[in-house]
Amino acid sequence: MRLPTGPTARRSLIALITLGVILLLAATAIPPALGARAQQAYQDLLRGTVAALPPGWVLVEHYERGWFSSKANAELTRQPLPGQTPAGVSRIHLDSRIEQGPWAWFNADLFPALTQVHTRVEVLADPLRVPPLLFTTTIGANGSGLTRLLIPATEQSGAPDGFRLQSKDITGTARYRPNPRQLAADLTVPGLALLDSAGPIARLTDARLKADLTGWIGGLFTGRTSLEVESAELSPPPQPNANAKAALVQRLHLSLEQVPQGQAPTLRLDLRLDAAAELLRLGSVDYRSPVIGLAARSLDAQALAEINTALRTLADDGASRAMRGLVGATLLTQLLPRFLAAGPSLTLDPFTLTTPAGPVAAHLSLGAAAQGPGATGAAVLLSALLNRGKANWLTGLTGDGAIDLPQAIALEWLARADTAVPPAPAERLQTWIDGGWVSARDGRVTSTVRLADGQLSVNGKPVPLLRSVFGR
Repeated sequence: MRLPTGPTARRSLIALITLGVILLLAATAIPPALGARAQQAYQDLLRGTVAALPPGWVLVEHYERGWFSSKANAELTRQPLPGQTPAGVSRIHLDSRIEQGPWAWFNADLFPALTQVHTRVEVLADPLRVPPLLFTTTIGANGSGLTRLLIPATEQSGAPDGFRLQSKDITGTARYRPNPRQLAADLTVPGLALLDSAGPIARLTDARLKADLTGWIGGLFTGRTSLEVESAELSPPPQPNANAKAALVQRLHLSLEQVPQGQAPTLRLDLRLDAAAELLRLGSVDYRSPVIGLAARSLDAQALAEINTALRTLADDGASRAMRGLVGATLLTQLLPRFLAAGPSLTLDPFTLTTPAGPVAAHLSLGAAAQGPGATGAAVLLSALLNRGKANWLTGLTGDGAIDLPQAIALEWLARADTAVPPAPAERLQTWIDGGWVSARDGRVTSTVRLADGQLSVNGKPVPLLRSVFGR
């Protein structure tokens, strides 16, 4: 067969050769560039995970970049506490395979995809061995991502005198976006149990956690989180000088809503926690239909974020004494006064449940009066602590509460709180009744609390809150 000749054929041949050279150059240049981006995305993801952990974790990592795939391993180590031996330190080991070739780009879950990371996480902590956690994370070209979690079913044998785990497959997904920061997560735990040689110590059945959150300020999120649990049971082994008793909750429904209010620089956060269950069993006593509603409103988000950072620093075992002292002073003289100046409030309502001896009901509210600019600082706080002048923050606090419950249940709760220290629960309750702190009638006990104008009263009896060093 004779090949075509002439100017048109020559131009076509040149075009094909040019296209081939372009494809060859692209195949040579694109993988290294994508490899660099994949490495950066992986390391950003890893460091974001470390930042979410409590203080004191040290990260050591190694990354081997390949053509269409790379390998990485990392280890997180918790610094030993004072007096703790290195053998007792917890470690988290991560082995990852990063796919950055064409087969990772056209991902059905997230398109267009930049890379896909397969990670095996092992938690090395005595005395309990946790099953490996398997993560598959797809990272999009725009920085968004989708993570799928699998903790395979396990049936540990364990040592005769140690703990062991028993679980079904635990699965979960998390979808996130960088701008604005959004996270949608779903975790399912069909069955999980912790056992010793005598049997189950703790058991969780048919639990599901869902979250739909948006990043806001200082690492805080807003949105809604819900938890549903068919059954959760705790059966601690008997121990000397311990008051731990078995506990069981059935058909638990819990939800947490976090809602932003206002605009910068006066952003506020409102929280609402609602919990309800069909049955709560503590020891041998069954409480039916417990319902709890807890609300916190007008929380200064910036101050709350800074308080969170300060508390993390104070909890960091690696922080020096001088650093802790400086952070503690800032917390007391700046952050807490700023937080109270926003006029936060806390409400517990409702709190109800039904016991064999009758119903229990309680409510509580506590709030701080909002204050204008200049209501914070060391001088203002010192004046408040000395109980002098208009800066006394106690005068800005108001609250009231009440509780009404059967006397038998009051005695049961006192016995559960502390049985080793005299007097006996009945004697302690009678002392409170005789002192007027609690009222008793028809087999029930009640009490109220009120806070106003810097004065606290319990069941109508005044309680001195703060006395001046000058004898006021």
